[in-house]
Amino acid sequence: MKRLILLVALFTLAACSDNDTPAPRVLPPPIIVPPPEPCVPMVGWSLPTEYANGDAIPLVDIVQLAIYAWRVPLATDAELVFKLDVDPHVLQWTFTELDPGAWYFSGTVTDIFGAESDRSNQVAVCAE
Repeated sequence: MKRLILLVALFTLAACSDNDTPAPRVLPPPIIVPPPEPCVPMVGWSLPTEYANGDAIPLVDIVQLAIYAWRVPLATDAELVFKLDVDPHVLQWTFTELDPGAWYFSGTVTDIFGAESDRSNQVAVCAE
């Protein structure tokens, strides 16, 4: 009888092992697109369509896009100038009150589960 109980317990543990848990849903970053013309203070983006594990991301599940702006190319000591939260489904943003000069932008997206992606690629934009 003890062997039977031990065998059932081992089978139950094996059936509930960590190998059966689904892969985590890592949210990829958006792709930030430079402006179509030089010195147009605008950025665009395309949203990710799949989680890193290959599961599709319904567009309605992406609820926020954060745009980060710097005055120098991104480096570990770069000071963030501002962060702007926008509707991710707009797909482009024109900045109307930037100081003249070079600006560098990247972005992240957040899904309905609160997961935020890593930062995207960075694009350079100039303002006149």
